[in-house]
Amino acid sequence: MIDKLLDKWSSLTRETDEKGWTPLHYAVYKGYTSMVEKLLEKDESSAYISDKDWKRTPLHIAACRGLHHQVDKIISRCPNCCELVDIRGWNVLHYAVISQSEKVLRTLLKHSSLVYLLYGKDIKGNMPVHLYKAYHPLNVPLSLQLFTLMNLIFDKPNLFFHWLQLYSQVPEYSSSEKSEYLEWMNSIGTGPLGEIENEEEKRKENLIIELEKVKDSHLVASTLIATITFAGAFTIPGGYISDEKSLQKGAPILSKNLAFKVFIISDSMAMVLSTFAVFIHLVLALLKYQKGSFWLIKCAYISLFYAMVAMLIAFVTGTYSFLTPPMGISICAIGSTFFLFLSCSMMRIITVDIWKGYERCQARFFFWLTGFTWVIIGIISIHLSPILGFVIGFVLTPYSFVNRMKRRQTNRLFRKEAEINEVHE
Repeated sequence: MIDKLLDKWSSLTRETDEKGWTPLHYAVYKGYTSMVEKLLEKDESSAYISDKDWKRTPLHIAACRGLHHQVDKIISRCPNCCELVDIRGWNVLHYAVISQSEKVLRTLLKHSSLVYLLYGKDIKGNMPVHLYKAYHPLNVPLSLQLFTLMNLIFDKPNLFFHWLQLYSQVPEYSSSEKSEYLEWMNSIGTGPLGEIENEEEKRKENLIIELEKVKDSHLVASTLIATITFAGAFTIPGGYISDEKSLQKGAPILSKNLAFKVFIISDSMAMVLSTFAVFIHLVLALLKYQKGSFWLIKCAYISLFYAMVAMLIAFVTGTYSFLTPPMGISICAIGSTFFLFLSCSMMRIITVDIWKGYERCQARFFFWLTGFTWVIIGIISIHLSPILGFVIGFVLTPYSFVNRMKRRQTNRLFRKEAEINEVHE
């Protein structure tokens, strides 16, 4: 759709709204990497357009938002736009610092040709490292130090060592000086960036409050799965070899059965993931569910989700291992209905419009990771039974169906838009 619009109206890439934001500004802000690439392919000069109030370029927006992929795309195509500064004299490295994203900082510092950014001063005479010192008054984070060390070992040309040297030369700030720096950095304006940033932070805070309300239920579910899977590891299906004369006394009777091996692996995965979710909740209790712990909450929910998936796989394969084929296949088919429901649910999440920016990318990653799990289950099922393999294949079918429906809907919308344009012309 974007390609067809740009082919017909190529000047759209340079059109601005009342704030001076171009389509590239918004594409970068939303984190749409593919759209950023298309806009830059059509018109690289759009990367040099600044907004009206703060003179920010799309590169400044990408760095401020912590979007290292977009920063890398723009620099690779338009390296000269790094020279542009905003109304306060901030260059892209200043914005990388206030984003507090080490990935953006590493993306910029790996380019040795951008050494002039290190010494760029704003209207108050602050270099990027001065702002960085306010966020990290004691020391550079260990991860960045290790990254610098690895680059020195492999002799890669970059600016990491220069950055550490400049950091060591900046004197310690007093509490008043630090407060002044932080206030200067937090004032990002009242334009589109400032307004949407506030909404994003408010949305995260509300989500953390809602998740805190259900943390007890989540903790009970995680503990229950950990208990069940722990017990399942010692009460294995089929029992143990009890013949005292056998060299394998005490070993599982079904140890050479493929379904039993899958049962042991999936049961162990469910045990580890659920225990990990419980541990995260213990850490969150110490952190009192602060805003910075948002990523931990997501990890806990993802761990619980896959623990449930692994537990169901353990149930299906464990039951199949000691049942006769007709009954075992029936149990597998019943258990596979969960994955059918799961596929429909995940596709619904991905196609709903409420998933924006990085959340939509995470949802797609989440879906593909789940799809990979289904493929593994399908391969194992084919070895166990062709009929079971057919059932798993049926589970995977809705994904291709939804993709076809989405393509048809997109084509239909484009045809309607073309008809409307013809009428106006």
